Amino acid sequence: MSEKKGSKLIRFLGYAIPILLVVYVLSTGPVLLFYYGPLSTDETNSALDILYAPMFYAMKNDFIAEGLIRYANFSRRFCNFYFESYESRSE
Repeated sequence: MSEKKGSKLIRFLGYAIPILLVVYVLSTGPVLLFYYGPLSTDETNSALDILYAPMFYAMKNDFIAEGLIRYANFSRRFCNFYFESYESRSE
């Protein structure tokens, strides 16, 4: 019985870890928009600096940086409603 539990755990981790890594990378576009957006504060930026330190380190590579910048611009198209609604509330 414990062998079944162990194999279920290994199978779960085999699916969960790659999925979480993909979600982590895909979340960088919206996070960069928030990081440089109107609602960013020093507290949130310091937390994002720690959480996304590997991605900021990877951005030292020009190829990766170009891809992340393109993805952030792609995310901006879908997140414009966020910035527009914030700007309309602040007026």
